[in-house]
Amino acid sequence: MAAQTQWTLVCGGVEKSLGNKRLLDTTGVYLGALASWGVCVDFERTWQDRAKATVRLRTIEGFDAAAGQQWAFKARAQIYRDRVPTLDGGGAPTGAYTGGTLWFDGFFDAPRMTTQGGRQNVEYRLHDVLWFFERNSFAQHRNQFAGWDPTHFRITTAGLASTDASAGYQAGDVLTVNGGAGTSATVLVTTVNGSGGITGVQILTQGSYTAAPTNTTANLATGGHGTGVQLYLGTGEGITYTDIVLPEVYLGENANGTQLTIGGQVQEVINWVNECYNPTKRGASSGRDNSQDVVASGTIDPATAMWITRMNTVSCSEAIVAALRTCPDAMAFVTPASPLPVFNVRRLGKWNNGTVPPTFVDYTNLPEVTINITADQESRILLENQVARTLPGVKIYYLTSSDVDGQVQPVVVTDKFPSTISDFTPEVSRHFVDLAGYKLIRTRAFVDVLTVARVDLPIVNYPGSDQVNWWVAHDRTLQDPLIDGGSISVQGQAIVDESGNPITLAYFPNELRGHLPKWAGYNVVNAIVSGIVGFSKYADAAHTQLSNVVTARVVRHKIKLTNAPGGWVTGVSEFDSGDAIPQGVAESLYRSAAAQQWAGEITFAKGQLRSDIYLGCRLKLVGPTTTFSNVLPRSISEQPHFGRTTVSVGPCAPMDIDFFLEITRATKLRTTYRMPSGRATGDAAGGEQIDMGGDTPVDNTSHGVGGDQSHFVTKTVPI
Repeated sequence: MAAQTQWTLVCGGVEKSLGNKRLLDTTGVYLGALASWGVCVDFERTWQDRAKATVRLRTIEGFDAAAGQQWAFKARAQIYRDRVPTLDGGGAPTGAYTGGTLWFDGFFDAPRMTTQGGRQNVEYRLHDVLWFFERNSFAQHRNQFAGWDPTHFRITTAGLASTDASAGYQAGDVLTVNGGAGTSATVLVTTVNGSGGITGVQILTQGSYTAAPTNTTANLATGGHGTGVQLYLGTGEGITYTDIVLPEVYLGENANGTQLTIGGQVQEVINWVNECYNPTKRGASSGRDNSQDVVASGTIDPATAMWITRMNTVSCSEAIVAALRTCPDAMAFVTPASPLPVFNVRRLGKWNNGTVPPTFVDYTNLPEVTINITADQESRILLENQVARTLPGVKIYYLTSSDVDGQVQPVVVTDKFPSTISDFTPEVSRHFVDLAGYKLIRTRAFVDVLTVARVDLPIVNYPGSDQVNWWVAHDRTLQDPLIDGGSISVQGQAIVDESGNPITLAYFPNELRGHLPKWAGYNVVNAIVSGIVGFSKYADAAHTQLSNVVTARVVRHKIKLTNAPGGWVTGVSEFDSGDAIPQGVAESLYRSAAAQQWAGEITFAKGQLRSDIYLGCRLKLVGPTTTFSNVLPRSISEQPHFGRTTVSVGPCAPMDIDFFLEITRATKLRTTYRMPSGRATGDAAGGEQIDMGGDTPVDNTSHGVGGDQSHFVTKTVPI
């Protein structure tokens, strides 16, 4: 008599057999009664694509609320098959097991009281770790403005020096600012003239400096296609951020504002689940023990870029489903493994992810399992060929805009596959995606300055006439008509700050005589100019009789010095880089439907439960007359003690592609938000734009102090 498959369950360190059957050895000798969990023989496991797997266990326990149930809510348990009992010296089982295969790993849900044939039972549901994905809401880390950092500096503005002699550059070049100490800032070349001379720049990243670069360095930036650029730099104190966690999430966007792939977004959700359920993590910065995670990452295939999708208060499982909406041929499932279950996302199509966008290879990505079916099974098979789902093509129109200083130009970018389809090809799946557009709004102001230093020399070394003119312009007493203007002289001049420290006029060469807006980013220092002024003063208007009053005295004047050049200055008042336009989505959708696929249900029954049918494989059913390929299991129901496996198969997307795109914000259900950035610091330039405006509740996506309009908040300090 052959030995039956032995099924055991481990919970709380205790392992017992499932069911009340006697265990026989290979010769039919009874090995002795083993302690049993009292599970009825009808226990079963159900797997489902993109959803939790569940084992249903019905026990012979009675309704005794006072005594409680043998398995506690959320207790972890593993089910093994083909385990071998350990025997003592007398051949009696010890209650320990070895070997076998891990069949299921999960957590107990709340038990249910049932009756069958008048007999009381307790039904337990053991869910895999995807149950936690359903129970736990998804949240993302976000950087929120927390004040100024006086120990670090950042570049707040960058403009071209009047002596700039650049050439050979191209629009789109990224330049690195030289000088200073710390993380360097970068600027983007926005416009050039016919010789490649730079006519416009824009800050990309502001850097973080412990010592800021100065404007005295020639060729202050390197990179790009040209040479010779010189910049005026405005600096400000660094910005500090505090990390907050919010249930308002931006799928497809990293915390630093970069675009995520579908697989990258799935990985972020997995990391968040472990962050919440691992007691050593939960936001901790030290003592983090990965061995206490609840799930590991396995194979995650999708590498197509996704557009940013704003969602609010969603579960982790909903976030994954949303991320996979433009990847219909992806299957998401958990594989039991030790020490951690493994989360996988596998695509039917094989793609070369080393290219951008990924390049399609063939439809052999999933392991193929060949199963021979009998003539009787073939005659009773229920399968429908999904040829009606095959599309002649997919065409996506991305609408965005380019707004530069109020000049708005709509931009439509088309992503289509295959390239041979036209606007009139019938039955093409067409979609219109409204993306946030690029916006760059600048402001101008006239800065009135007077040069205080020439060739790095202070006022005292001015030519006599300029020197006297400066003092006469700043001291009204010297404008007395009784004073002989030609006799005025100045000695012992000094320029210091309010603390008495000398000011280097190479850094602050100009006197500010009007308003300098903060957004300009240039620095201002309060200065005190002092000197001993001597002159001849007469007692009469005809200058015939000298006065006997003292005609030499110490004079002090307060002025403002700046590193701002004179004339018009331009700054960025609002900047939004807009949504990145994904590449390759049309082909990804097309390939998902192009493979020949089947829908239906198949039941296999034999003496022992099959182990060669699982989520993440593709079946090849070989019958006497017909072979069915690319049969994708979508849900699997297994009853071990009856040796029955029922497989529901279906095509890549459980819903049609049109509806898939419809619910991803891609068409009429999508709302366009004017927030410059969802998760990053509010600005592609590293955080200098802080939310200060307001908007209606419908469009207000702000997570700062106001609405979704962005404005500069700049605090300047001396370099």
